[in-house]
Amino acid sequence: MVDLPRGDVAAGTASSASMIRSEEELVTSTQVRTVGRVRLRKRVVTEDVTVTVTLRKEVIELEEEPISGGELGGTAIGPDGDEDIFEMVRCEEEFVIEKRIVPKERVRLVKTVVVEDKTFSGDLRREQIEVEGHGVRPDA
Repeated sequence: MVDLPRGDVAAGTASSASMIRSEEELVTSTQVRTVGRVRLRKRVVTEDVTVTVTLRKEVIELEEEPISGGELGGTAIGPDGDEDIFEMVRCEEEFVIEKRIVPKERVRLVKTVVVEDKTFSGDLRREQIEVEGHGVRPDA
């Protein structure tokens, strides 16, 4: 705490004298200080994923059935012994895995200023000048 200067008596003429009275005043200000940091860090993590996919495939079965004598139609073994070939295509689905990088969201830091009023209280000192003696009028 700063000491107040004692009330000084100023030199004056024989018919007057004066005194200087002082008092403390509260002076407020603000200053900016760093209180912390916020940092965004992006890391890649691996997650095990299991996906069930239904696959279709064609199955070819050989069916044999006896033919009665009257159903022969026009098929017979030719004299030159040529082969007849009948072909059928069989298909099935296969599992295809493709990985793509797809943007999902943007993450940003936004800084805003919040203003709030704070109340501080303290004691301030001031000097008082008292008049002692008889014959002095209070309003003089």
